[in-house]
Amino acid sequence: MRILYELSVTVNFIALILFFVFAYKKNRSIFLAASSLLAAGTLMLIFFLAIQGVQYRSQPVTTPFLSYNFLAMLIYLLYFLFEFRFKIPLLGTFLVPVGFFLNIVSLFSRNVQAAQLKVVSPFLLGIHTGFLMLGEALFILAFASSAMYLIQEKNLKSKRFNQWYSRLPSLGRLEEMTALGVSAGFPLLTTGLLIGFFWAAKVWGPGWYFDPKVILSTAMWMIYAWLFYSKVADRIRGRRFAVAVVWCVVLILLSFLVTSFLPSIHTLKQSYGAK
Repeated sequence: MRILYELSVTVNFIALILFFVFAYKKNRSIFLAASSLLAAGTLMLIFFLAIQGVQYRSQPVTTPFLSYNFLAMLIYLLYFLFEFRFKIPLLGTFLVPVGFFLNIVSLFSRNVQAAQLKVVSPFLLGIHTGFLMLGEALFILAFASSAMYLIQEKNLKSKRFNQWYSRLPSLGRLEEMTALGVSAGFPLLTTGLLIGFFWAAKVWGPGWYFDPKVILSTAMWMIYAWLFYSKVADRIRGRRFAVAVVWCVVLILLSFLVTSFLPSIHTLKQSYGAK
């Protein structure tokens, strides 16, 4: 089934190129071709993850390789959902590269042996990873809309009414989409972390909070908590809000790279509740 994954990544890469072409050439046919290819690539990725889950008889997110690809799948699905909701064709140009980045990062991540996955506790793992990844995907969506906000604001300030200006929505609409991503993403992220902490204390025992991945996740949560509070309390808005979201998501993407190389009991047998 590896061929299915490789084909998915290849198709998504072609879709990514077409999204970039569409960004510079306002051609509806190119946009439709890019979206169609992304839909095909996403479906193949979904089938691949489902087959892996059946093969391992566990959640299809129990290895770093599968986790990164599952998050990429969520990002691709959110693209279709929010493009349909907000009608922003250029969203794919900003969102799809992040999903493809995660596809590539997954190739360099550690793996867990199939024998270990068969003794995984499926219920808590599924809830923990599901909430975490959906929350992260929503923050990445907020990142894409924030990037578009900054470009549109620059166009307005410089009075450059070019093709980007005419194809990007209003600042208010972009801020609405960013706020939605942050407002929906933070509770999901928090729930996923709390479940993970409960499980870690039960499975790993004393000292679980010294794991590098736990420490880094907690640090990321604190940054997102500040961002969420600042928006809900209306302490930050407009350009400052967009810049803050961009930096927060850049940090989480860097954390993905860092945790791929750090020693962590997440990558050991005990981390999955195996006996």
